[in-house]
Amino acid sequence: MTDDQKLADAIIDVIKPLLEPIGFESAVVSFGDDHDGDPSVIVTVTYRKNPPPFDPYRSLEASGRARQFLRDRGDKRLFYLETRFQDGDAPSNDVLVPPRRRERAAR
Repeated sequence: MTDDQKLADAIIDVIKPLLEPIGFESAVVSFGDDHDGDPSVIVTVTYRKNPPPFDPYRSLEASGRARQFLRDRGDKRLFYLETRFQDGDAPSNDVLVPPRRRERAAR
């Protein structure tokens, strides 16, 4: 298992407990550059069909904890948390510009 794979699994372990109550189904962690070319970690979370109402505060808290997790390990990459629902929609404030990245599917 590579360091990025271990990091991806650890990030999912940080965010999953916060997002499960609002319908977390799976996540994909990608490493690469964002739309401005900055090194980034991008987590795309997919929620199950017919989830409970989306709680942006839980999403914000999960994002903050993941950012702190990376900072605590000396990782200076930018962090993005993208939200996807089974019907393909995304909240209007989500990151919609597709970044250049290498993907690693989560468990």
